[in-house]
Amino acid sequence: MGVYHFQVLSTRKYLDNTGRRRESICSVGVKIHDNAAEPAAAALAKGDVVMIEGELQNYSFQRPDGSKSYVVEILAHRIQPLNVTHLPQKVERAASREIKAPPEATPVEKQPEPIIKPKIEYQVVEPTDFDFGFQTLRL
Repeated sequence: MGVYHFQVLSTRKYLDNTGRRRESICSVGVKIHDNAAEPAAAALAKGDVVMIEGELQNYSFQRPDGSKSYVVEILAHRIQPLNVTHLPQKVERAASREIKAPPEATPVEKQPEPIIKPKIEYQVVEPTDFDFGFQTLRL
């Protein structure tokens, strides 16, 4: 039973009152534990877009200089990668493995079966006025 901690970034792009484009970045800590920690650590890479189901948890602590700090983090119940940046490499590596048949008494020449690579289709989702920057959550 382990615990996996990481940060997600949400970038909010908007126009200010003067008409200039602005960007606001929010970093939120995520904690997942129990049986889901190891699969999450193995499945995610920096830059992946993720969907996180969970609850907000807040706490405070005393800094060494005496000031009090407050932390809000997500206690995740489920993490779903929405685009996995390292999946195509795994598919290529698996497809490039050589499969050897056991030796037979009479050598028979077999044609190799074609390698079927999964087709990955991505859907572009444009931000809306109501997404509060969640469209661009990144690790």
